[in-house]
Amino acid sequence: FFRTGQWELAIAAFSEALSFAGELALSEPRHLAVCYCNRAACYQSRMLAGDWELVVQDCNAAVELDPNYAKAYGRLFAAQDALGRRAQALSTWERLKEIDPIAANKVSARRLQLHSEHTAEALNTAKDRAAAAVSEAAETVQITGNAATPTEEALDPDAVAAAQDLKEKGNALFSAGNNREALDMYSQALARSPPADNKNRAIYFSNCAACHLKLEEWSMAALQCTKAIEANPSFIRPYQRRAQAKEAMGRFLEAASDLEKVVELDSSKASEVEKQIATLKSKGTTGAGANGSEPTQEEMLGQLKNFGTSLLGKF
Repeated sequence: FFRTGQWELAIAAFSEALSFAGELALSEPRHLAVCYCNRAACYQSRMLAGDWELVVQDCNAAVELDPNYAKAYGRLFAAQDALGRRAQALSTWERLKEIDPIAANKVSARRLQLHSEHTAEALNTAKDRAAAAVSEAAETVQITGNAATPTEEALDPDAVAAAQDLKEKGNALFSAGNNREALDMYSQALARSPPADNKNRAIYFSNCAACHLKLEEWSMAALQCTKAIEANPSFIRPYQRRAQAKEAMGRFLEAASDLEKVVELDSSKASEVEKQIATLKSKGTTGAGANGSEPTQEEMLGQLKNFGTSLLGKF
């Protein structure tokens, strides 16, 4: 469909494939990332009003699933550029350069033009935030004899500050109810954040999950919470949000398990969630929802592959 310019049919096909995804976001993220990126290419080619926003949405979903997916970053850069989001486009280009310098070089001329058009943030603000980040990082240093040994690799203070600024913009958008735009900001924060900045990255992942919950994208919310927990296992909020997503998906025992972890991390939460845990456990076994059992992971994978095998790798 794509190769023959039948955008509507191609979009419908990829959307149908994605509708079978469900829990595959947790087990087969690469398949879903390709599907999102391919649908973004359809929107990019169709070019109806609002299609650039849809490209941003799908490319963000793709890079959330596969953070090293260069093609998705390339399409995201083009969409952000077209929408006049210069700062975001520059940030995306930097990430693309890290992953695939050759692909980044193809659009380097446009990147230089964007850089010249973009008004840099106030240096004092950036320096203040960077200094605060460095000060916080210094608290993790362990003193051994006369030498100081960092507990984790040094962080780039400029990258930390840039990511924090994007998070704050996301917070403002989220508070205003602009959940999709907030998700874009949090995703950009993750793209700029140093890989070793686990504490902040856990917050960004958890904030992405909050947006997905508002948008009723339960599987993506659960995936983002899992990433947050991997970055910072002692961070309580993603366990709570994943429990909410799992409950909405009918995964009641998994939701109960997450809430039990909340109590394990903070016993003061016990009175708040004990009744909810009991209710979840009483609802049945994992995978049984209000409307009956959900498809198994194997069934969903088979559906996705049967429907989209000929499409996923074409472009």
